Order: sequence, then C-alpha cells, then structure tokens
Amino acid sequence: MYWLMYIGCSVVVAHMVSQHLEKYYLYIFFLVSTLLLTPSQISISDPNLAPSVYTYLFNFIFERNFSLRPLRPLILTLPLSILLSFAVLQIKKRFF
Repeated sequence: MYWLMYIGCSVVVAHMVSQHLEKYYLYIFFLVSTLLLTPSQISISDPNLAPSVYTYLFNFIFERNFSLRPLRPLILTLPLSILLSFAVLQIKKRFF
C-alpha cells in the first residue's frame, strides 16, 4: 500500500521537475524517477526495502553511518536509465 502511494507521488514529482525543461522532458523524467524509485535493503539482515536515496540520507544524518552500501543499486540503475533514455530520444529523433 505504501509503495503504491510512494510510486505515484514519485511519478508526480518527476513530472513536475522535468516539466520545466520540455526539450529534455523524457531524459530528466527517467533520471529523477530512477533516483526516487530505486530500492535497497534497509539493513543487511533485514529483507525490507526502502528507497536508496532516503536510506542513505537517513543513515548519514541520524545514524552517522557513512557507508555507501544503500547507494549500490543506484550504481546499476542510473547508467541503465541514462542509456535507455538516450536510446529512446535517438529513436524518437530518427523516426518521428
């Protein structure tokens, strides 16, 4: 239930952020939604998932834990989303 609300709010935020630069709307939308929606484990022993960026910020600010472990999924998903958005823009430029 909470994940559905979070996904909906993240899509709205990504739309609002990328709406300001209409020329690169799709590129920025993919980038912001990837940043907000990439999940990671809260702790090593806990199987529950939370958004990576918020988990990292929570650990950094409140727990004084400077580990980059929550950001590892972003290392995989950010380059893939950038490549995907670039490919979509190239296809759109060639065929439309």
